[in-house]
Amino acid sequence: MTKFPLRSWLVIPTLFLVALGFAQGGAAGGIGQGNIGGAEEQAYPPNNIDSGEEGRRWVSANAILTQGDKVEYKIKGVPGQTLIATVRSNVFDAALRLEDAKGKLVLENDDQYEGNQSPLLIHQFSDDKDYKLIVKNYRSTGGGAFRLYTQTFMPFEMAIGENSKPVKMWDNEPGHGGNFTYFHFKGEVGKTYAVREAFGSPGGGKQALRFRGIIGPTGVKKSDYSLYKQFDGWGPLFEVKTKGDFYLVFNDGGFNGNVSARLDVVEVTKMAKVSAQKLDLGVTGQRIFKFDVDKEDIVHSTVQAPENVSFNYFAQGEENAKSGERPSINIHDYTPMMFNDSDHIRVYEEKGEVTLIVSNGDYKPASVTLSNAMDTPVWKEGTSITGKLALGESKFFVISAKKGDIQRINGKAEGFELEFTLTSMDGDDRNFIDQRTHTPSAELQYTEDKKYLVEVSSLSGAGSGTYNLSLDQAKPEAIAIGAPIDYRDGPALGTYSIDLEANTWYQLTTKGNSQYLILDDKGDAIPMQRQQFYSQAAYYFAPSRKGKVRIKVLNGAKETRFQLNVHAIPYLGG
Repeated sequence: MTKFPLRSWLVIPTLFLVALGFAQGGAAGGIGQGNIGGAEEQAYPPNNIDSGEEGRRWVSANAILTQGDKVEYKIKGVPGQTLIATVRSNVFDAALRLEDAKGKLVLENDDQYEGNQSPLLIHQFSDDKDYKLIVKNYRSTGGGAFRLYTQTFMPFEMAIGENSKPVKMWDNEPGHGGNFTYFHFKGEVGKTYAVREAFGSPGGGKQALRFRGIIGPTGVKKSDYSLYKQFDGWGPLFEVKTKGDFYLVFNDGGFNGNVSARLDVVEVTKMAKVSAQKLDLGVTGQRIFKFDVDKEDIVHSTVQAPENVSFNYFAQGEENAKSGERPSINIHDYTPMMFNDSDHIRVYEEKGEVTLIVSNGDYKPASVTLSNAMDTPVWKEGTSITGKLALGESKFFVISAKKGDIQRINGKAEGFELEFTLTSMDGDDRNFIDQRTHTPSAELQYTEDKKYLVEVSSLSGAGSGTYNLSLDQAKPEAIAIGAPIDYRDGPALGTYSIDLEANTWYQLTTKGNSQYLILDDKGDAIPMQRQQFYSQAAYYFAPSRKGKVRIKVLNGAKETRFQLNVHAIPYLGG
């Protein structure tokens, strides 16, 4: 056994901060802006532990492990001090043990997480007794060179739901971590916590600290906690997933003075997709509400609240294994009134859980009412809609059709330019307005069963007045083999129908600059071969099934003409 004294380098108050890929902006009652970075890291400490500032904040020691042996370091405990230790080796699978002076196991670790063979120990001492930090080969089958990294700091204890006592910063208390401040608390599984305040008071003033990260019991982000998205100016909001010791890390900016912080438990309530919730928020309080949505749901959410209350709304998807954050499922967000953040219509592209975060940004209590509805009216083909738009207002409707259907929307307005936006449930947005006539018009040909959200508004929100919209379903005109057809629009919307045989070749001879689409009885496009003959063109195709076929004329005009015939394939005998 090789023994090394754990010299003064172990108790030097150095530290490195966990990188979360999570930053907050500064505001009253909140946390200052921090340069977090490192979202690619799955755990603490980071991979680049030797480089730059990271290398300066960790103390390291090189040694060689003999096969079947162990390397032992002596440690003197300091009550309240936290030790973080890890080993990096390219030649063997290292394991770490922390034992008391009598050899009783305190803590041990082999692999921090699957795919990472570097062990990690995090331990807070409660006494000043002697300890041993032991490096071994997990399998005891080999040895070689390794590097031990250690970090120690004296965290400040944080009581839940209370303002922490003002504590002195690094100039007066260098053992607390240099330019960085640690707050320690015991996290409980399933509870959601929020840092309400983290302030320093240099020179009698008040300055928000920079939130730099969270260190959980295992150091593995996805196992220890899950971060919520937050407003700029608000501290970290996170759900604990592993019971144990948590450390909140802040950058105090290197100034003299005192630090104080507050950590609260945030109530999380499951609500129905269509429901209303009334709640009272305390001073700078928060509440979280969750509800489930299905793919293609359109939910109308409104908030009745004083101006000082912020409303954060996002969809919760699968957990990000690298950052520990909660990324959003795909949603498409619209507001019925421009510049009004309390009224939203959202289209959900996938099934998932939605999270609403309501935050009182003031130092006065506030009452808030949240309402969810699925009240966007359905607009059926063959009907017209007349209404009024206020300045900056939008109206919303839902239209749907089956695969192969063809619809057309037309609109007009008095005194302003009308436009509408169609958003399919997969997020395909299209704006429609005829710049020549300044009226909206769109023709929709469905390649699958599809639903659209229609937003009707004035161009750039700058007009108001009365509008009228019509939605028509194509009623194909029946045609016969060999009959020449002059294009006409009308209720057919440029579509024609005819019964054809399977596996028979047909020839569609055309005149004019129009294009053609041929659909079978299921709405699928039939493959065609096109040949140009001077000013005329011919399309050749053979349906695979017997039944009704529809011909759609694209960009039809007065000079458009076509004729459908059975195509006689040349035959030379033999």
